[in-house]
Amino acid sequence: MVIKKVIRLCFKVLVLVGMSYLPVHSLGEDLPLVTYDFPPYNYIEEGQLVGASTELVQSLLKEMGYTPVISSLPFKRAQRFIEEGQAAVIFTYTHSIERRETAYLSNPVSYISGVFSKEKKKI
Repeated sequence: MVIKKVIRLCFKVLVLVGMSYLPVHSLGEDLPLVTYDFPPYNYIEEGQLVGASTELVQSLLKEMGYTPVISSLPFKRAQRFIEEGQAAVIFTYTHSIERRETAYLSNPVSYISGVFSKEKKKI
């Protein structure tokens, strides 16, 4: 439980710092965000955008006084929205040199490990 509180606090600080570089948005004003289909972090279920990252971002921004308006788009379109300034925030996102040129990136709030598996053959 303590770890969850620390993660939420760190994420709030990172969002606040990152948002200080964005065009001015008033508290309570709609804040445009984009994401893409990346279960279990962001996905559509019964017509609603849900997932661990989606719920965290919505909760924190509401707590900070913003009204998040999230669009789930194909990744390349979501990236273009950030580059063109049509959206203030994109999530869930990975770090790269190219992305640092068009966006302020927070420290990671989650880690994903990819693995390969193969069925064991019976001997």
